[in-house]
Amino acid sequence: SRYGNAVYKVTVLGQSAHSANSPDTGRNAIVLMSRIISNLTEANTPSAIITPGIISGGTSVNTVPERAEVDFDIRALSEDDFKDIDKRFTEIVHRYSSGGYRVEVSCESKNPPFKKSDTSLELFKQLNRSASTAGSSFNLNTEALRGGSDANIISACGVPTLDGLGPYGEGAHTHEEFVFIPSIQEKVMSVSLFLANHLKL
Repeated sequence: SRYGNAVYKVTVLGQSAHSANSPDTGRNAIVLMSRIISNLTEANTPSAIITPGIISGGTSVNTVPERAEVDFDIRALSEDDFKDIDKRFTEIVHRYSSGGYRVEVSCESKNPPFKKSDTSLELFKQLNRSASTAGSSFNLNTEALRGGSDANIISACGVPTLDGLGPYGEGAHTHEEFVFIPSIQEKVMSVSLFLANHLKL
């Protein structure tokens, strides 16, 4: 199983001004955005995680920025967790849209949680029998993975789904990311045999 994932965009609209001559007449969108980021991330729980991923704002160093945007990565273990996250973003809009500021929130994309099912578990057992024949094996994760996957979409349609069949590696999304080369052939052989048996080729 996997967490659901989404991307929420928050936009803060303030008022530009000269940062030296008239800073008090401006409304600094970046400063307000920093407060919003802290507010959202400090309320994270193990099942509902909000992470700022991309931030932009300002036009020049001597101008009070009138606009700031952040794309937030969202991870939710269940639909109830998604509802809690939606509530947190709604509260942000109401709390900070005042004093010359306007805050806007939009959901740019969303994938539902990938839940365990008996039919998917049966597929996994068939996969491991094929892997054993090929001299390999797959590990069944008992905890939900936080990484997103297209399997979330397929499983939400009620289709028995397997996920995470690729080679082993470590350091995802870092400069040290790598794959264990011997596991490539191992997994290709295992999955090929599983497909041949399952589809009766």
